[in-house]
Amino acid sequence: MRAFHDPHKPIATCISAICDDCAVSKTLHCHFTFRDLLYFLLIVSPSFLIGGVGIYHRSGWWLIPWLVIIIGYFGFVEIRVMCSHCPHYAEEGSSLKCWANYGAPKMRRYRPGPR
Repeated sequence: MRAFHDPHKPIATCISAICDDCAVSKTLHCHFTFRDLLYFLLIVSPSFLIGGVGIYHRSGWWLIPWLVIIIGYFGFVEIRVMCSHCPHYAEEGSSLKCWANYGAPKMRRYRPGPR
């Protein structure tokens, strides 16, 4: 089993049979690697760590609602509002295989439209 989708196979929403000479690849990042995931985590982790440290210094008890809000937003709201429109959401399986929300459960159907 691969962590990310096969880089030689088009994603589910693609109309092409192969990825060679794909014009869309210049505007849409179709295939992700573990390196892309690490890069993303290195960018977003400092703000969460600094925010957590700042909240902990104010009061350790405030970390609980802060974590609940983070998990609630990024685990449910963001997936419903943003991820369900992404072409990667249409891929097979019950969890996402993208760099930003890898492993997050697909709780809704794929919605390609603007709303």
